[in-house]
Amino acid sequence: AALAMAEQRALVGVMAAAIGHDINNFISVLHMVHETLRDTDGTDPTLLDEAARATHRLAELSRGLRDAAHPDQSPAQVTDLAQVVEEALGVVRKHPEVRGCEIGFEATAGVALPLRSALVHQIVWNLVLNAAQVQAGAATRRVEVRVGSDEQDGGWIEVHDAGPGLPEPLRNKVLGGLYTTRDGGSGLGLLSVRSCAAAHGGGLSLGSSPLGGLLARVDLRSA
Repeated sequence: AALAMAEQRALVGVMAAAIGHDINNFISVLHMVHETLRDTDGTDPTLLDEAARATHRLAELSRGLRDAAHPDQSPAQVTDLAQVVEEALGVVRKHPEVRGCEIGFEATAGVALPLRSALVHQIVWNLVLNAAQVQAGAATRRVEVRVGSDEQDGGWIEVHDAGPGLPEPLRNKVLGGLYTTRDGGSGLGLLSVRSCAAAHGGGLSLGSSPLGGLLARVDLRSA
């Protein structure tokens, strides 16, 4: 019993760290918007909209924590996957470590699934941020985000990058969470992605992208 309790406490600590990681990402966007507004007249409607969206995502994350404790009270809603992903891209593009990165988006129309939108936002946010970070210092940084459906009535999200890629022997370690090959990284982002995918009956896989870097794919089944 003592061992089980210790394992449960360790898991809670890891998940708390992953949640803190996601919250910090949204705070980075708000900080960027604040700094830009301070250097201008403070009335740019686009920046004000971005701040509002980031604040909304923080509120969604807070509700997600509450809902995780009472899953029966927070049913998923049938939503267009491409629309949810595009909304998330609108926010993550403003992150300081993503700005200046070329981000392409391609989606199959009509991929409607029972989704928890806040969790899908976290998936996109973390994967795009990782894809941009591994290309830090490159003259040109490219990320391609694709959305589609499969024959089992599920949907998928792919994030491709033109970075150095990841050798196959290391992929399982990275998928395990809390392991990273990037200086200053923590591995918490992919841990969050895996948890959000699992909440939709899916999972995360890693492969090689035609862009030359890593392909991260999330399959979603149900929520």
